[in-house]
Amino acid sequence: SASVSSSAAQSQSDPQSQSSQSQSQAQSQAQQKKQWYMDKDRDHASDTNNDKTVFVVNLTYATTDEQIEQLFQPFGTIKEIRHVRDGKGKSKGYAYVEYSDEKSVDSAIKELNLSVFNNRPIKVSKCAPPRKQKQGKGGRKQLAAPEFGTIYVKHLPRLGGELKTVANRMEAMLQSHFEPCGKIKAVRLTLDKRGKLKNFAFIEFEAPDSVNKAIKLSGTQLDKENPAKRPILVMKSCPPSKKKQILQKKKVPVTKKKKGSSMIALVPRVVGRPKVKSLSKADAREAQPMQEEDQKDDSSSSTAMKSNADFRSMLLGKK
Repeated sequence: SASVSSSAAQSQSDPQSQSSQSQSQAQSQAQQKKQWYMDKDRDHASDTNNDKTVFVVNLTYATTDEQIEQLFQPFGTIKEIRHVRDGKGKSKGYAYVEYSDEKSVDSAIKELNLSVFNNRPIKVSKCAPPRKQKQGKGGRKQLAAPEFGTIYVKHLPRLGGELKTVANRMEAMLQSHFEPCGKIKAVRLTLDKRGKLKNFAFIEFEAPDSVNKAIKLSGTQLDKENPAKRPILVMKSCPPSKKKQILQKKKVPVTKKKKGSSMIALVPRVVGRPKVKSLSKADAREAQPMQEEDQKDDSSSSTAMKSNADFRSMLLGKK
């Protein structure tokens, strides 16, 4: 009987142990897969030739490597396609395409930038070089904070036409308007969900000193021949980390709101009540007989029972 009971207990514990082992195996496999993708991206990033690589963004998550190859193959010989994915193997919506020569990069950007691919406008640009790293505290590597020479231009005029022609016109207008301030490194336009240009842009100068000259153009018209209702607004583009440094210099406290915190002051009612002054012993002695009389009156009124006839006479107004 003892052997039968032990075998029954072992059979009950086996499914639980098997399920826990399968869960641990699945977690370890997922972690290994995620680490594999991270190592692959890091190795590719270090080996990538930025002058021969284009960066494409705003791809649909269902886009395959074969579709990317068919899109970029007419412009030159493709050396490698790096479709960036997450730990589960799903696409992140952007990829790197490396050509065998630099001329293919320029032709691909010229033809495919802001074009529609799989019913979505894609943005194709040159692959930016990785940011330099500096040694931080404890031997950790930190990204070196560059000196920003970027401005933010708002209230851009609305232009009609196809997306590609509108983007080229807007970029040319911004180039001609801000070129006297200094050499422009890049003009970045933004798109909304419908694939149309938003009314703001970012302009990056090679020299940070050009930013102060560009800010003086705030309040001017971008298109002097067809002036808009509102002039453009030019400000210095300040990333979040830079904002915190400015607030710390001005000694402005930066507060963070905790999750689930309420702005309502929850004060108990007892604390909110006005304080009642305590009576002296003499006043308490004088008030005691009056309280006893009131209690007697209340008890007499409560103890006096009324009949149905009394209630009937009260309702009918009879005495």
